[in-house]
Amino acid sequence: MADEHAIARYRRWYRTLLRFYARPYRERFAESMEQTFNDLCRERSKAGKGLLRFVLWMFVETSAAIIRENITLIIMQNITRRLSVWAIVVAAVLMILLTAVQNSGAGVVSRRSNFAAHRCASLRSGEDRGDSPFLLQLCREAEECAATCKNGPMSVVRY
Repeated sequence: MADEHAIARYRRWYRTLLRFYARPYRERFAESMEQTFNDLCRERSKAGKGLLRFVLWMFVETSAAIIRENITLIIMQNITRRLSVWAIVVAAVLMILLTAVQNSGAGVVSRRSNFAAHRCASLRSGEDRGDSPFLLQLCREAEECAATCKNGPMSVVRY
């Protein structure tokens, strides 16, 4: 009878000790650990072996496991947090670079298109005496392209 009270007391203490595990670990393993502890205490009690030494050893071993598990959890959280921060930083830098490349490329094409449109207009109006058949052919092709493009001849081309 005295052993039953001692086992119940040790079990309450062990349950309290298990609360120091991290929540996910505790939710997954605490019940089975508590049951195993209870079974081992009962076996030792029936065998007539001392409980105090066993209980102290189990408390020391479980305390070391709790410390080890919590340190592992903290390290994993820090690694995950650092990786998340680095991923966000890299994504932001890539977005900035991509936007800069797109905008710089669009500006060059836009300026070239404006120059070509201005040159073709001056060739058609007769202001420019560049009677080069090559330039005239380029202007005709540009006008045909502009007629087929839905955005018109001054549209900005993005890569």
